[in-house]
Amino acid sequence: MIKFRKDYPVILLAADEKTNTDELRHELSGSGIYFHTSDFNGVKENIDTVDIIIIYSPIYSSPAKALTDYVSDNAENAIIIYVGEPYDINESERVTVLPPMPDTAVSELMTILKETFKIDPSYAEDEEIVCALGKPAQVYYNGTKLLLSKSEAKIVHFLLTVEPKMLVPKETIGEYLALAPGAVPVHIHNINDKSMKTYHDKLIFSRSSRGYFVY
Repeated sequence: MIKFRKDYPVILLAADEKTNTDELRHELSGSGIYFHTSDFNGVKENIDTVDIIIIYSPIYSSPAKALTDYVSDNAENAIIIYVGEPYDINESERVTVLPPMPDTAVSELMTILKETFKIDPSYAEDEEIVCALGKPAQVYYNGTKLLLSKSEAKIVHFLLTVEPKMLVPKETIGEYLALAPGAVPVHIHNINDKSMKTYHDKLIFSRSSRGYFVY
């Protein structure tokens, strides 16, 4: 699992191998919500280290029902969200049931992150860089606004949310942000080109082609 800043909760999305999570991933990352993915067995292996468990089953399945029952009984400290057709899955004090609509899941998670974990997932910063995702996204470098595209701002936001100076491979950036890995270097080149023209300094750095980081 990739390391995020200490105040950022560990969110685990569980789906079976037949479930396409691309739309949900796109909606969540577009709002600054980042999560790890797992099959149903992987949830059981990581149940003690997870803050939020999302069980994603747009089409009802008995394994999803069984996993929901399992985490409800065994994940003592985790917030449990079932996203999908409920049928005989009942909402309770332990389980929040949401319809299989990505925007509904985003809204619920935004509320949980703000109220329970006291963070605004659409906002990230370090000492020099501030990024607020929105329409349009706002990125400031040492008080100077940079005119970045939505995808470029998402990359800056993501790198600010992981541990400072942590090297993140382009494949990981692409996976978390629902971007083609080949597009990531192009976006980062554009970010740094705009940063150099505006502030005469790079915004994102790389090291030995192993990954990217903000400094």
